[in-house]
Amino acid sequence: MPQEFELIKVLAELLRTELDLTVAPPRVFIYNQKWNIPDDDGLFVNVSFLSDRVFSSNSTIVNDPLSDTGMTEELSTNVQETYQIDVFSRDNSARLRKHEVIFALRSLAAQQACETYSFKIGSIPSSFIDLSQIEASARLNRYALRFNLLRGYSRTKSIDAFTNFTIPPSLIVNQ
Repeated sequence: MPQEFELIKVLAELLRTELDLTVAPPRVFIYNQKWNIPDDDGLFVNVSFLSDRVFSSNSTIVNDPLSDTGMTEELSTNVQETYQIDVFSRDNSARLRKHEVIFALRSLAAQQACETYSFKIGSIPSSFIDLSQIEASARLNRYALRFNLLRGYSRTKSIDAFTNFTIPPSLIVNQ
């Protein structure tokens, strides 16, 4: 499993290709990156990470003859992450194409990304909200889709054997 990747970039690329937003100017953005709402018509997408909830965490000591001390610690945690995808446009594109985000998240390309990067996208969004009214005079058509994703993190590190521990000089040991 690839360890060094940003899942939000994987999701942004998935949406860019599945919604056919590969033309210039850029039409898929990651929240909290530097970008301005474009002036032209057409569909734009913003992907943001909202929160995560840890539902398991493990630490296991494993005999490993290849490590210096013969033992390694395997740490793992599983989380449910919540993401939001904002679909917006100055014309009616967002209103007409908002359902395509769900198609993109259920597509074969999404399934392949899940297998490649070891995560699982929830099959039904937790919410799909019309946010057009908060844009006031700009009157963008804006919709927010929230969905959950299951993901695991892991790390393996060598641990010291009991013979390798150093006792700090300030520690007093009863004799």
